[in-house]
Parts: sequence; C-alpha cells; structure tokens
Amino acid sequence: MKNVIKLLFIALAFAGCNENRIFDAQVKISEKGWNYERVPEFKFNITDTKSYYNIFLNLRNSEDYQYENIYLLVHLRNPDGRVQTQLVNVSLADETGKSRGSGMGDVQTYQLPLLKSKAFDKQGEYTIALEQSMRDSSLKSVMDVGVMIKKGDPVF
Repeated sequence: MKNVIKLLFIALAFAGCNENRIFDAQVKISEKGWNYERVPEFKFNITDTKSYYNIFLNLRNSEDYQYENIYLLVHLRNPDGRVQTQLVNVSLADETGKSRGSGMGDVQTYQLPLLKSKAFDKQGEYTIALEQSMRDSSLKSVMDVGVMIKKGDPVF
C-alpha cells in the first residue's frame, strides 16, 4: 500500500510540473552534424498575451561534444512576420565544469533556459528558429535540438 501511495504522489508531482507547458518539440540532427545551414524551426501558438513565457533549449549530444557552452542565434518570428534575432550563450556546464545535463553512458540531455520571462504582444502563430553560432561550422556531437515553452507569471 505504501508503494502505491508513493507512486501516486510521484505521478501527481510530474503532472503538476507539466501543466504550464504549452509546447515541447525537438528534431533529430544528421550524423554529419549540426551545420550552419541547418536551422530548425518550431511553430507554436500563443493565445494568452497577459502572461510571461519561459523558453528552454532541449539539447542532446554525445560525450564527444568538446565545449562547455553553445552559442545560438535565436530567431523569433511573430504572427505579422517580423523577426527578432538574439545571440544567446547557453552554458552546458557549471563553474566547476560539471555538466548541467543528465544522462547515462555517452549521451547527455539538457533542458536549459533560453529566453526567460518573454512577453508576447500578439495572439497567433509564432516561430522560433535555432541557428548554431559556434566557431565550428558543423557540430558533429549534437544529436537532437528543440525547444520547450512554459507559461509563467502574469504580466502586470
């Protein structure tokens, strides 16, 4: 009986963590690597313009990834077609060099903040495009990339 109660509690905790998630998707990157020409796009709808949103990077790479960060050009297109571009440096390791990801074996999985407390002023379809902006033209160790968006606090 105690195990059933523990299992139910864990299930409810996970369900509560996902209730504000409005979008979560990723794409597989070719074995040849993530090069500059490959710019994955993710389309999502915003209906509530009175809340902030937190946008996270979903990233999966092999242990061969040689950097402790990844630079991305984040292109955000609003429903009117206007594009805002921002260079974002996502740290994959803490100050001691320990990975911020999780995983077993030679694969690391990350879900790290990309844009915090983002306000959307229009309802409709938005697109986020992620362009890798590292010195290497091809990141061979990146396996998957994506975004997850959670609704945050109300805008006052």
